[in-house]
Amino acid sequence: MTGEITQRNISGMNTFAAIIDLWPSAREFAADLGVPPTHVAVWRHRNSIPDYHWADLIEAARRREIDLSLETLAVMAREKRPRRTPSHPEGRAA
Repeated sequence: MTGEITQRNISGMNTFAAIIDLWPSAREFAADLGVPPTHVAVWRHRNSIPDYHWADLIEAARRREIDLSLETLAVMAREKRPRRTPSHPEGRAA
C-alpha cells in the first residue's frame, strides 16, 4: 500500500481515528509505532493519540508516504478540546 496514500487523502482528515485508518490495519499502525495493538484500539475509541507518540507517528507516516505534520496533529488536538466559556471580567460568573 506504500505510495498509494498521498496528501490528497490526508487533507480531509480531522480525527485521530481517521489517521489510524490510513494504515492498512490497526496491527500495522501499532507495529509502526512500537505499541501493542490494544493501545491502538483504545486510541481509536477515544479518538486520541498521545502526544508523546507524535514524533514516531510522523516518521511512520513519512515511511508510508503519508504527508502528516505535527501542526496537523496539534490542530486536531486543539479542536478536540472542550471549549472554555469566557469568565466574567472580575473572575466571577455573570
